[in-house]
Amino acid sequence: MEPFAFDERYIAGLQKRDPAIESHFVACFKLPVWNIAMPRLSSRDLAEDAVQKTLEGVLRFFRSGNGMKHPDRLPAFVVAVCRQITREMRHDLDRNRLVDGQI
Repeated sequence: MEPFAFDERYIAGLQKRDPAIESHFVACFKLPVWNIAMPRLSSRDLAEDAVQKTLEGVLRFFRSGNGMKHPDRLPAFVVAVCRQITREMRHDLDRNRLVDGQI
């Protein structure tokens, strides 16, 4: 994997849908996001869904023109998005189990 610095140019590349930067972004964050999601969701399929939602959500954020004051904090931003998505997914799972009488 070619090294990239998380700087203004990297964020601009995400905003402009630069294929090399988007590819690097996915390659760089897919496994760490999965490692966060898997223990929280306890299902490979749900963890994969969380990875997809997280990466798509972050890309959508930047594609809509949003930026970051501190681009070097991109990893922390991705982690925060992942944690929020896994919380929402857990909430939905728990609510569905409650409705189905499984809790």
